[in-house]
Amino acid sequence: MSNFKRGGKIRLKIENLAFGGKGIGRVNANKGTGDDNFVVFVENAIPGDEIEAEFYRVKKNFGEAKIVRIIKESGFRVAPKCKHFGICGGCVWQNLDYKKQLEYKENHVRESLERIGKILQPQIEPIIGCEKPFGYRNKMEFSFSCMDNGKIGLGMHKARMHYDISDITECFLVSETVVEILKFTRGFFGQKSAAVFNSKTQEGFLRNLIVREAKTTSEIMVNLITSAEKFSWREEFITALKNRFGHQITSIWWTKIDSRKGRPKKTEETLLFGTPVIREELNINGEKIKFDITPSAFFQPNTFQAQILYETILRLADAKKSDSVFDLFCGTGTIGICFAKFCKQIFGIEINKSAIEIAKKNAKLNNLENTKFLCGDAIKEAVKLGALPNIIVVDPPRAGIGEKFSIKLAQFGKKSGTRKIVYVSCNPAALARDARILIDNGYELTVVQPIDMFPHTYHIESIALFEQK
Repeated sequence: MSNFKRGGKIRLKIENLAFGGKGIGRVNANKGTGDDNFVVFVENAIPGDEIEAEFYRVKKNFGEAKIVRIIKESGFRVAPKCKHFGICGGCVWQNLDYKKQLEYKENHVRESLERIGKILQPQIEPIIGCEKPFGYRNKMEFSFSCMDNGKIGLGMHKARMHYDISDITECFLVSETVVEILKFTRGFFGQKSAAVFNSKTQEGFLRNLIVREAKTTSEIMVNLITSAEKFSWREEFITALKNRFGHQITSIWWTKIDSRKGRPKKTEETLLFGTPVIREELNINGEKIKFDITPSAFFQPNTFQAQILYETILRLADAKKSDSVFDLFCGTGTIGICFAKFCKQIFGIEINKSAIEIAKKNAKLNNLENTKFLCGDAIKEAVKLGALPNIIVVDPPRAGIGEKFSIKLAQFGKKSGTRKIVYVSCNPAALARDARILIDNGYELTVVQPIDMFPHTYHIESIALFEQK
C-alpha cells in the first residue's frame, strides 16, 4: 500500500510514455524499502523531464498526476503550436518532437506484441510518418457548451472531461477554413442566444458541429447536429454561411437527434444546401479511385495517410489478378474497392447496413463489376458464400476481433486455403492479443507495418501480415 494521497505532491523523472500519451515515472511508495515500484502517469510530461507533480488519482500500485512545475525540461520537449494545448483534449503530444512521437508509437506496437502477444522479436518495419503533421484531418467534430460567462462555447472536450468544453479559437489539426467555419457558427448562434443542449435535462437545441473537408477536391460539408427542437434560424443560417464562405461550401446538412427518455433514439438527416456528398479521389498504385462521402459515412480522417495505408495493405497482401479477396468488417468498402482494381473478385462483409449501401454506391461510382458487398456476420456470410478466398483482410473496430472470432477466422482460412490474412488495427493491445490466437491456430506473423495516421496523438495504425505455416 502506498503512502501517497490525492492532492499530494512528488518529485520524479519521466522515463517513458504510456499508450494513452501520459509520461511514466517510478517512485518508492514505501520509504525505506529502496524499491521504486510505484508507477506514476503524468499528463503532458515528456521522457527526460524532471518535474514536481500533484496526484489527482491514487490506486494501490499506481497513481495519476498533473505537472505542478518543470524542474528540468527534457531535450525532446518542443513548444506546442496551439495555445489551447494542455487544456483541449485533442492533442496530447504536441509538446514532443515529432521524430520522438514516431519512435514511441513504434515502440508501443513492439512492446504490445512482445508483452501481450508473447511474440519474440516480431518483425516490425520502421514506422511510416506523416509528411505534413499539421492540418491533416479531413473531419472534425466540435461540441457546443454553455460557458461560465453564459456565452455559447464551441470546441473540443477538455482532457479527462466528459462535459466540459475548451472554447477554441485555433486548431492546427485542421485547415484554417475549418477553424473559420467554427468561429462563424459560434458567433451566429451566440447572437441568437440559442440554447445549448443539456444531456441531463434533455433541454436545449445545439449539440455539435461536424465539418468535413475533402483534401483532394477541397469540397466542404458542414453538418449542424441539434436536438429535435424547432430550428428557428434555419434559412438565415444557410444564407449567412453561404454569404460568408461562398463556393467553398459544397453541402450543408442538419442532423436532428431525438433522445428523449422513454422513446427510441431517432436520428434524422436533412440536406439544407448543395450536394448530398463530398468526394475524395485517391491515387492507389497509379489508379484513381473515387469515394463519395455522406454525413454519417466513415472515411479515414487523414486522407493522404489513408492513401499510404491502402497502398501498404496492397503491397503486403501481394495480390494477384487471379485472387479472390474477402474484406471483413469492410465498413464503407474503401479497402475492398482499392483491391478490386488489382484482383479477380472482392467480397466485402459488414454488419452495418447503411455502410454496405455506401460501399455499393462507391463501387458503382468506380465502374467496378467484380465487387459484392454483403450485410451480416463476417464469418457466417463468408461461409455461406462458398467462395475460397486467397486473401482475407480484416479491419475491425478498436476492440479487435477477439478470441472466438480469431479462432473461427484461422479455422476458416485454413479450410479454404487462404494463404494470407492482413489485419489492420488501430489498437496495439488488441492486435497483440488476436495475433497470439492466430499464431496458435496455424498462422505465422510475418511482418507488422506501423503507420502514423494521427500526429500529436498517441493513436497508431498497424498492418499485420499473417501467412499459413
